[in-house]
Amino acid sequence: MSKEIAKSPEILEKEATIKRLQSQLKKKKTTLKSLKTRLKNTKNDITELQRAGSGKVMGRMSQMEKLRLEIVELIQQMGKLKGLSRADKAALKDMEREFSSDDMFGEDFKAFKAQMGDVEAEDFEAHFDENERAKMRDIFDMFAVKPDKEEQKDIRKVFISLSQKFHPDKATTKADEAEYHEMMQKINEAYQAGDIQTLLELEQLFLTENLDLSKVQSWTVDVLEQEIKRLERDLQFIESQIDRNSLELKNLRTSDLGEMLTTMKKAEKEGAGMDAALGQLDESIDRLTKMRDAFSESIKLGNISPLNEMMMAESAGQPSQAEMMAMLEDMMSGKMDPNDLANMFGNDDDDDFWGPDEDDDDDAVENAKFKEGDSVKIGKNVIDEDSKLNLSGLIGRVEDVYYGYDDEIVYEVELDSISLNKLPTDFIEEMVGMEEDFQNYELAESQLKKCKARDSKGAAQGAYRKNLHQYMWNYTDDATQKRLQTILLRRPDLLDWENWQIFLEKKLKFPIAVQSRGMMEFRKGEKLKITRLAGFNEEVGIIVDVNYRNRPGNYPLFDLMPTAKNKPLRQIFNDYLVWAEEMHEVNEF
Repeated sequence: MSKEIAKSPEILEKEATIKRLQSQLKKKKTTLKSLKTRLKNTKNDITELQRAGSGKVMGRMSQMEKLRLEIVELIQQMGKLKGLSRADKAALKDMEREFSSDDMFGEDFKAFKAQMGDVEAEDFEAHFDENERAKMRDIFDMFAVKPDKEEQKDIRKVFISLSQKFHPDKATTKADEAEYHEMMQKINEAYQAGDIQTLLELEQLFLTENLDLSKVQSWTVDVLEQEIKRLERDLQFIESQIDRNSLELKNLRTSDLGEMLTTMKKAEKEGAGMDAALGQLDESIDRLTKMRDAFSESIKLGNISPLNEMMMAESAGQPSQAEMMAMLEDMMSGKMDPNDLANMFGNDDDDDFWGPDEDDDDDAVENAKFKEGDSVKIGKNVIDEDSKLNLSGLIGRVEDVYYGYDDEIVYEVELDSISLNKLPTDFIEEMVGMEEDFQNYELAESQLKKCKARDSKGAAQGAYRKNLHQYMWNYTDDATQKRLQTILLRRPDLLDWENWQIFLEKKLKFPIAVQSRGMMEFRKGEKLKITRLAGFNEEVGIIVDVNYRNRPGNYPLFDLMPTAKNKPLRQIFNDYLVWAEEMHEVNEF
C-alpha cells in the first residue's frame, strides 16, 4: 500500500508551477552562461588584438627606432672615411637624410615614446602592454549596460543580505575571517558588475532552503507560494541580465573595435593577419640589424665591405617608416590590402607570403595524398588542439589542402552528417555559444585514411545547420527561437538567406508601407514603400526595392519596419532583424 501523502489540487497545481519555473530557470541560466562566455571571449579577443596591434607593433617599432639611431651615427662615421667615391658619399647622404627623421614611425608612436621616457626597446612592449590593458578595461566599461533603478534596488537587497551574512565582524575564528573576506570580495565584484546570477547562486547556497519536490513531504501552500515568488523573481532577474548582456555584446560587436576584430579574424583565416604582419616587422628588424652590423664592419675595415654594398643596394627603394606605420594602421582598420605591406618590404614577387590566393594555380599543393572532395576517416588518438575534442573514427570530406607554416601539408576536413550527429550535444552548445566552428578541423596527412562517402555534401550541410540553429537562438525568448528555427530549417540544405527569401516571398504581399529604424542612411521614422524583394548582399543581407518620395532604389530589409499595426507582419520584420544582427558573426548567409 502506497504511503504517499494525499495532496490537494491546489498543492499539486503549485508544485507543477514550481517545476515549470525551475525548468525555465535552468534553461535561462544555460543561455546566460553562453552569453557571458561569448562576451568574455569577445573582450579577450579585442584586448589581445589591441595588445598585438599596438603593444607588439610599438615594441618592434621601438627596436627599429633604436636601430635607426645607431645607423645614423654609423653613417656619419662612415662619411668621414677616406677614399670614398662621390657616388658612395652621395648614397650615404641620402641614407642619412632618410634615417635622421625622428618621426619616422608617425605621430602616435612619437607621442607614446615621449610618455615612456627612457624605457629600453626590449622593455617597451611589456610597459605598453600594461598600459593598453588598463585602457581596454576603461573602454569596455563604456559598453556595459547597467540595470535600471528598480532592478538595481532589488539587486541591492540580495547584495545586502549576503553582505550581512559574510560581514567580517561575524567571523569567530581566523579561518572564518579569511573565508568571509574572500566571499565579500566575490559578492562585491558580482554586485559592481551587475552579475545577479552569481548573487542569486550565493543566496540560494547560503541563505535559502532548497525546496526538493522529489521528497515525500507535505509542503504547505504558503511555503510553495513563497517558493513560486522566489523563482519568479530569479527568472525575472536572469532574463534581465540576459537582455543586458545581449545588448552589451551587440554594442561591442557593432563598434569600431568589434568591426576591427571581424576584419582581422577574416585576415587571419586568409593568412594575412597580425601574425603575418609582425613577421614582416621582424624581417625588417633583421634587415636593419644587418645594415647596422655592415656599417660597423666597414668602419673597422676603413672601406665599404661587400656586405655593406649589398645592404646599401637592398635599401634602395625601402619605404619610410612613417609610410610603413600608416599602412599598418590601414591594414588593422580593414582599409588596405595586406599584400601592399608585403610589397613595401620587397616581397612584390613573393605571392605566397600572405597565404594562397584563390585564383593562383601556382599555390596548388603538390603530391597531396588526398584531393578536395575525397572522403576520409580520422585515425586513432586524434585530439583537436583547439577544442580538445576526440576526433578518432569520425568521417568527413576534404574541403581544402594547403601548406602549413612548416611547409607541412594541412587538410581541412568537414565532418559528414553522421559524424556531426555523434558529437556531444554539450560540446556543440558550447561551441555555438563561443561562435566557434564545430564542423571543420585541420589535420595532418598521417591522421587520415581514405574511405567511402556516407552521405552527400548537402546532407552534411543540413546536419550542421540543424545543430547550429538548435542552440544559436537560446538567448531569445522561446517563441522567437521556435519561429527562427522553423524559418531557417525549412530547407536544411539551403543557406539562411535562401530560407528567408522563400519564407518572405510566401508571407509578404507587396507593396508594404514601412519606415526606417534609423540604423542606416535614412533618419528614424522616414517613410518608404517596399515594392519587391531584390536579392541578397553579403554585407547587409536581403535587399528590397523601395520607393522613397516617388524615387526608386534598393535598401537593406533589416532597417525597415511596417507602419501598419499588423502584429504578425511586424513580428516577421522583427524576427528578421534578430537574424540580421547575428549573420555577420556566424557567416552563414
